[in-house]
Amino acid sequence: MFECTLDQRPRVRAVAVASHGPRTVERFTVGDLWCLHFYRYHGKIKIGPDTFVIVPGSVGITPPGAPAEYVFSERSTHGYVHFEAVGKRATSLAPILAMGGDFALAWSCFDQALTTFPLHPLHAEVKIWDLLLGHAERTALQPQAENPTHPAVLATLRTMELRLAEPLTVAELATHVGLSHNHLTRLFRQHLGKTVVGYLIERRMERAGHLLRHSTMPVKQVAAQVGVNDLHAFNKAVRNRFGCSPREVRGGLSRETT
Repeated sequence: MFECTLDQRPRVRAVAVASHGPRTVERFTVGDLWCLHFYRYHGKIKIGPDTFVIVPGSVGITPPGAPAEYVFSERSTHGYVHFEAVGKRATSLAPILAMGGDFALAWSCFDQALTTFPLHPLHAEVKIWDLLLGHAERTALQPQAENPTHPAVLATLRTMELRLAEPLTVAELATHVGLSHNHLTRLFRQHLGKTVVGYLIERRMERAGHLLRHSTMPVKQVAAQVGVNDLHAFNKAVRNRFGCSPREVRGGLSRETT
């Protein structure tokens, strides 16, 4: 399992299609860049001491500086993306996963990024970011993952993102995934190292900080957008998180810059 920071849009350096083989062994090391692969052939890849089987419809990832040895048994064509990971929050990524029926959609998204990248690199980076986040979600659901995120936690995170502007309660979130308040809280501590309320406040403030810095939306409306309708409570939460008032966050005076 590899740890890659995906909480910010990756900086894509290359999007391309390559062909190798047949019946060859090739070794690669991609400097200081991550590599995302979309495989359409049978083969093997060795990353460090570990060997993985490649089947058509697989997606793989190799970290910066990792020596990778490929065994191509046939003429082999794959898509790849070289990117720089930025951000602070690490996310687990499986070295290789078979996507099954989802691969066609992923390849279509990769193909769009491939054609878009030369003229509109930002658009391509957004598509690649989405593909990487999808790989992270599938990694978390794999039973062989060392500490897979519980499906109830993932479902709760999705509900939070979709309903961040609403006055959510832990009891409501727990009922939505069929768990008790205490059980959901224990799962959040186990997988995320924080309480449900703590995580929800963190996400509200992250979105509030983004809206304050990157929009002209009035402070009262920003508060409503993140589910805090009491302006006094919003001001207090912003000060706790950023060390200054909402207007000062907007003016770039907070202790955080991301």
